[in-house]
Amino acid sequence: MSVTASGNDGNVPANTIDDNLATRWSCFGKGSWIMYDLGSTQNITACSIAWYNGNTRKSNFVISLSVDGNTWSNVFSGSSSGGLSLENYAVSGSGRYVKITVNGNTVNDWASITETKIYGGTTPAPTPSPTPSGGLDVNGVKMIYPSAANGPSYFFNMDSDNMYSSKYIKTDENAVSQVLIEANVRYRRLTSTDVTYASGMAPGKTCRVNLNGEVS
Repeated sequence: MSVTASGNDGNVPANTIDDNLATRWSCFGKGSWIMYDLGSTQNITACSIAWYNGNTRKSNFVISLSVDGNTWSNVFSGSSSGGLSLENYAVSGSGRYVKITVNGNTVNDWASITETKIYGGTTPAPTPSPTPSGGLDVNGVKMIYPSAANGPSYFFNMDSDNMYSSKYIKTDENAVSQVLIEANVRYRRLTSTDVTYASGMAPGKTCRVNLNGEVS
């Protein structure tokens, strides 16, 4: 798969297919687009996009498919949900080219994507990401307290075992993590260890997690 774009500010389009959420493609202006060439016409079933600074702004965008790169069919139109991990959007159609056109976001007119994955053919589509509502976070978990306005948010990377991506919670290297789904809530199961207390408190369990931050 190859990728081109309407422009960039030095953060090049290829950054969106390098499996690294710490890199990105960026281009200023409404209508900025990034296009993926799959090499042959395929049946497209879903597209996953991770948005740069997705926890502080929502991007407005359109996903289009084309067989020849000239005639396009829009298969998705909407906005991101407000998270940093890959968000899954169900699409349906055939094409060799997949174009994402960004029409600004809720803060400015920048288009900026950290990673894109396209599903089709025999590759199973991922489960669509839940849309935060009713006090739920991006993984469908009830929030005890709402996030502070413009404050930092951290998430487990549910779409990859690479827990070292920017702005994600990572587990201890010796903790085995597993993504599970129960009642539409996605969560990670982590290996814990026994802990005892010299004070005589009842024995418990402990598991280490770390916040991996990023200056932006």
